[in-house]
Amino acid sequence: MKNFSFAVLAATLLTSQFVSAEPAVIQTEIKTNVTQPMGFYPFQVGAYKVIALKDGTLELSPDLFKQNLTPEEVSALFQKLAVDQSKGIQTSVNAYLIDDGQGGISLVDSGAASCFGPNLGSIAQNIEAAGYKLNRVRSVFLTHLHPDHACGIAKQGKAVFPNATIYVNEQESQYWLSESTVDTLAAEKRDGYLATVAKIKAAIAPYQTMRSFKTFSVGSVINGLEVLPSVGHTPGHYSFILKSQAKSFAILGDVVHSYHLQFEQPKLSVDFDVDPVKASETRLAIFKRFAQEQTFVAFAHLPFPGIGKISEMNDGQFRWNPLNLAPTAPTAPTAPTAPTAPTAPTAPTAPTAPTA
Repeated sequence: MKNFSFAVLAATLLTSQFVSAEPAVIQTEIKTNVTQPMGFYPFQVGAYKVIALKDGTLELSPDLFKQNLTPEEVSALFQKLAVDQSKGIQTSVNAYLIDDGQGGISLVDSGAASCFGPNLGSIAQNIEAAGYKLNRVRSVFLTHLHPDHACGIAKQGKAVFPNATIYVNEQESQYWLSESTVDTLAAEKRDGYLATVAKIKAAIAPYQTMRSFKTFSVGSVINGLEVLPSVGHTPGHYSFILKSQAKSFAILGDVVHSYHLQFEQPKLSVDFDVDPVKASETRLAIFKRFAQEQTFVAFAHLPFPGIGKISEMNDGQFRWNPLNLAPTAPTAPTAPTAPTAPTAPTAPTAPTAPTA
C-alpha cells in the first residue's frame, strides 16, 4: 500500500506511529456464515444494526504527538512503547451506518472521498457492498467538519446522499464557515485553515442548495441519536450515543488518534487539535465515563472497525480492548466413518451478530 503523504493532511488539519504490547481483545462473533469483506462490519445494538465502514488508512508522523507534554516526557513515552519515529503511525478512517430496521438509515461521518489521496475514499463503495443504496441514507451526522469526515458527502459537486440531511454542531459550523474566524488565527495557520474551509464548502454546497444542511445544539436528540459534546479537537466536535433495548453504543469521532499512545497517556494531544488542552480534558472524561459504563464505543481513527471497550487501570492509565473480528461461522462436522455409520450430526447454526 502506498504511504499517505502527511504533507497533504497537515496542510488542512494543523489549523484548528508505533509498536507496543497488543491490547486485550473482546471475543465475539458476527452473524454471517461467510467471510466478511474488510470494508464493512455489522454490529447489533438492541433493535439497531450498526455497520462499521472503512474509508482507508493513512499515516501520521510521530512528530505530531507532542502537545501537553515536555519533550522529555514525549521521549520517555515513545521509548516505553517502542515507537519507531522513523516510520509513520498508521491510522484508519472509519464511519458508521445505523439502520433502525424501519427504513431509517443514518450515517455518522462520511470519510475523505478524494480529499486526501488514493488510500482513502471507500465509504460510499462499502455502504453499497454492505447492501445499502446511497439514496436510502436519510441523515448524515458529522462529528466535525475536518475533510476526512466531511468530504465523503459530495462528489464532483453533487450530493452522494441525495435524500439525506447533513447535521453538524452549530459552533462547528460557525468556526469553519464564518468569514471572521481566519482573523482570529495566528498568521502561520491561516493558509491551512483556508484550504480546509475550501474543501468543507465544496462538500456541503449541494446540501445547502437543497436546504438540507442543518445545525444542532447541546441536548439534541435526532433520529434516535443523543449528541454528546466532545470539544477540543475542534470547537464543535460532537459525539453520538445510540440507545436501544437497554443497550448503548457511542461513536466518539476524533477523541483519540492513537490507541498506543493516548490510552497510555490521555494528556497527549496532536498538533492539529484546535485546543490541545481541552482535547486532553475531553479525552480523559470520555475514558473515565465509558470505562465505568463498560459499553461499546467506536472511534474514527482506531484500527478498523474501531469498536471496543475502555478499561481503567489501577495506575490511572487506560486500556483499549478492541472487538475481535470473527469472520466465519463454524462448519458442519462430518459424519463418522464405518464400521457402523451413525447419523451425521447436524450443522451448528451461524453465530449471531455481536451486541453492545
